[in-house]
Amino acid sequence: MASAKLWVARTTAIPADASFLTSSHSCVAAAGSRLREGSSSFGRWAGAEITAENRRLMYAPKGCAHGFLTLVDDTELVYFASTPYAGPDERIIRWDDPRFGVHWPRAPAILSDKDRDARDYDPTLHASGY
Repeated sequence: MASAKLWVARTTAIPADASFLTSSHSCVAAAGSRLREGSSSFGRWAGAEITAENRRLMYAPKGCAHGFLTLVDDTELVYFASTPYAGPDERIIRWDDPRFGVHWPRAPAILSDKDRDARDYDPTLHASGY
């Protein structure tokens, strides 16, 4: 579980396996995009507002990137992954990569150094193994 301030973004992460994201308190905007090149849905994205009240959750299967933007202070996220955290092997994509055109409610006010330094999608880096 993580707690964040208003307008914090987490850059689109590419999970080694499936993951779930939901909010136990407050509100987030979450989006995911298919990264399997050759797939008829490659590059398409879907997003939703996730709150404790609407009880939505996002499922990101293997080969889908996903990220979130907090919409209120003190947002709590609950994140389940089917594999352990990859640490330095994690591959991330810039939150506003134009290739995917995700429509976030606004730009984030806070980004970690890792998220700020994330690169645009590169199939040789981001899609290997998918």
